[in-house]
Amino acid sequence: MSQTFPPNSSLWPILFQIDMDLRDKSRSRGCKYCGGRLHQANYPRKPRGSAGALSDALKQRLALCCGSSSCRRRTLPPSVRFLGRRVYLGIIVVLAAAFRQGANPTRVKILTDVLGADRRTIERWCRWWRETFQQSSVWRQLRGLIFQAEEPPPRRFVLVFDAEADPKNQARMMSFLCGSSP
Repeated sequence: MSQTFPPNSSLWPILFQIDMDLRDKSRSRGCKYCGGRLHQANYPRKPRGSAGALSDALKQRLALCCGSSSCRRRTLPPSVRFLGRRVYLGIIVVLAAAFRQGANPTRVKILTDVLGADRRTIERWCRWWRETFQQSSVWRQLRGLIFQAEEPPPRRFVLVFDAEADPKNQARMMSFLCGSSP
């Protein structure tokens, strides 16, 4: 497994463009509560894990807000940059968990030094891969592609998409993970 942390800086604009496309698709569907028109309501995030490589625009969480005065509910379209409410960038969670595979304390030390992530945080990511991810629809789709692989799930996921160092493949992997496209 490659030790390239943080991921190549050319990845971030690709992921941002995918997020904008996901936001536009959500906007075209309208408010899921009242059917009203959705307006842009972005807000800043302070993501960890190589966030210094991101411009302020790329740190924005793209969000929408209903324009109907009786509704005004927020809609969060899927994001390939931010996995849910996690404070670390999604690609960092995936690559770190894949790199962490195996009981090697040296790997944990490298990850904590490079990412500033606590050992317990990295363990929580690995537990997410072992427990929560393997119950998801994404895993059910992917399982057929990697059934014969001998590697643990996060590492298999990275290897299937050949996403160790290629920003375009990393973007494809993150799109698949958030369920936007296989």
